[in-house]
Amino acid sequence: GKMEDLAIRAKLLTPPLADELRAINIVGNFFESMGSFVKHDIIDAQIACDLWSGIVSSSWESLTPVLAIMRRSVGPALWENFEYLAYIASVYNKKHPDGTYPKTASRLEVEDVWLEADTAAGLYRRQ
Repeated sequence: GKMEDLAIRAKLLTPPLADELRAINIVGNFFESMGSFVKHDIIDAQIACDLWSGIVSSSWESLTPVLAIMRRSVGPALWENFEYLAYIASVYNKKHPDGTYPKTASRLEVEDVWLEADTAAGLYRRQ
């Protein structure tokens, strides 16, 4: 909702970001570093995707409106390694929509003890 505020969007155009927006840089810079590590084969891309593809993809999706504004003044190189990591994570997620649990291993029983109560409360609807 903060992106609806013109004053917030204006703050995104002038680096460094204001203290109230510091969390944006913390998240973006973290994934920028991780993307660089993957790009330079310091961290194996398959391992990185196996561990972090979900959070990378959701973080990228959440931050792209912010990034688009920030790139107006900084240019397209801003968080390019984060972008690369998000790209390989999206490819990985499309290839493995149901995860990568080994097909030769049995699954453990996971009892959903709250299913009935949550369904009755309208928190969950059966597919």
